[in-house]
Amino acid sequence: MLFRDAYVSFAGWVRLPRFDKYAIQTLGFGLTLIGLVLFFISLLTGGPESCPATGCVPGVFFWYDVVRNAAFFSSITFIVLGILLIILARRMEPAMETNTVADHAPQTSKMDRRPPVVPQADCKA
Repeated sequence: MLFRDAYVSFAGWVRLPRFDKYAIQTLGFGLTLIGLVLFFISLLTGGPESCPATGCVPGVFFWYDVVRNAAFFSSITFIVLGILLIILARRMEPAMETNTVADHAPQTSKMDRRPPVVPQADCKA
């Protein structure tokens, strides 16, 4: 009970905001890229092992296979999670509008505008 009360009071004191649409979308994109890099690593680390004519000693290439298999299965997992997060983020509403470009654009007046350029006809002589 002592730790539970401390956890509840700490959780009530530190409130983390919910993830925004753009944060989840960025996380999904990052996971997809990490998954693609791991997938290429798993493809490039494979190859024929060179064994002597007497045969390979069992367990020599064990860690090569472990790293290749771990990278392959992690890459598939990251790619799937990234795609799911991107799909999830598309269905969410953004927490705030991001019209920062329109808000920070300088206001134009009639004096700042240039007259329109009229195209001139080609004169063939």
